[in-house]
Amino acid sequence: MGAENRAKYSTTHMAPRNNPSLLRPPPSSLSGALNGCLGCLDGPCIEKLLLHCAAALEANDITVAQQVMWVLNNVASATGDPNQRLTVWFLRALIARASHLCPTALPFALDGSSQSSRRPMTVTELAGYIDLTPWHRFGFSVANRAILQAVQGHRKVHIVDFSVTHCMQWPTLIDELAKRPEGPPVSLRITVPSAHPPVAPSLNIATEEVGLRLMNFAKLRNIPY
Repeated sequence: MGAENRAKYSTTHMAPRNNPSLLRPPPSSLSGALNGCLGCLDGPCIEKLLLHCAAALEANDITVAQQVMWVLNNVASATGDPNQRLTVWFLRALIARASHLCPTALPFALDGSSQSSRRPMTVTELAGYIDLTPWHRFGFSVANRAILQAVQGHRKVHIVDFSVTHCMQWPTLIDELAKRPEGPPVSLRITVPSAHPPVAPSLNIATEEVGLRLMNFAKLRNIPY
């Protein structure tokens, strides 16, 4: 009897070794994405989850995308460490992408907030933020240099602004146009198409007010606007 029990006991505990699949959960896209990440959602694991979510969206697999987004939503924090803050912005982009594929599939809002609940920025706050952000300053500098070269010798300049930085780029360009060796343009127009729905960051003043401020600045530089 004892030998029979020992045989059963041994057989029961040796089964996983003979069948390794019993040692891990059933394979799924989400478990594959989380492999090696559970308990340690560091930068590389977050990057892996973001890429996995993007791949799921590309394949129109909304179920897996929702599962990965749920995990990421519990990691992302606008006030957390650098990885958590970066996750917030990448996750917002993925949610925006998913909303086009399946508008009703994403019931949660990131960090419990929505676009309409964010406090609009003042012009001073936005200008300060852009001044502290290297990619904005570098992008503005390169773009303005390209524009100056493109309009060299032209007396009339018309710019169509598709950016989302609320014309923060143009004071520097206006200043450079005023210093051109051939003289400032006789006419400067900047057209800003409105975005629907509005794209963050939002300002606490209307676009028309921003245009008036640019016009006054251009006049100070002797450029008809």
